[in-house]
Amino acid sequence: MTPNEKLCTLVFDEMSIKEAVCYDPKHDVVRGFEHYAHLGRSRYIANHTCVFMARRLTANWKQPFGFVFSSGAVKDVLLKQLILIAITELEQIGLCVKAVICDQGSNNMDVTKSLGVSSATPYFMHNGTQYFVIYNHRIAPKMCRTCSQTLTTTASHPEHVFIHEKNYSSATSLLLTASKYVTELFLQLENAYISQCVRRCFTRRLRKKKT
Repeated sequence: MTPNEKLCTLVFDEMSIKEAVCYDPKHDVVRGFEHYAHLGRSRYIANHTCVFMARRLTANWKQPFGFVFSSGAVKDVLLKQLILIAITELEQIGLCVKAVICDQGSNNMDVTKSLGVSSATPYFMHNGTQYFVIYNHRIAPKMCRTCSQTLTTTASHPEHVFIHEKNYSSATSLLLTASKYVTELFLQLENAYISQCVRRCFTRRLRKKKT
């Protein structure tokens, strides 16, 4: 692969799985318990899995390369270690990781916060290298539906709705602008959702008092 084709992002996501335990005679081990790859196993039965995938920035390829099993969502301390291990593994085989992509799960937000990520600095440093954090834009429609009664943020930034790569001289500047926009949008969505919940709460209390 050319240097440009080696530019990639690290994507990870969690999903729930059915609890099940079985014996693997080939490796003489019981499967179905928590397993955190390099970080060891535990006696708890797993009901979640977290999958890690490398996805290209400029070339047409993507490759899942690792997964762990956990009882409940992966704890933020362990998840942070797994992310850094995954970045190291990808770079050891010659890939160039530019960004980490995930959704806004509570553990993910705790991890990015512990890495020093914010709307002002949507990136973190590891071994002297800068890695951007971008929240998965595919969950935005769901969040917009939830906040439909109060959401007015996108109307105030129409020029930022579509970001074209041709307007940027490098992949780094594109990632910086995209991650800042997505982070700011999601923060505004969260504020809109909180406001909506507060209004509903007070409305219900007023109705109860009247009755």
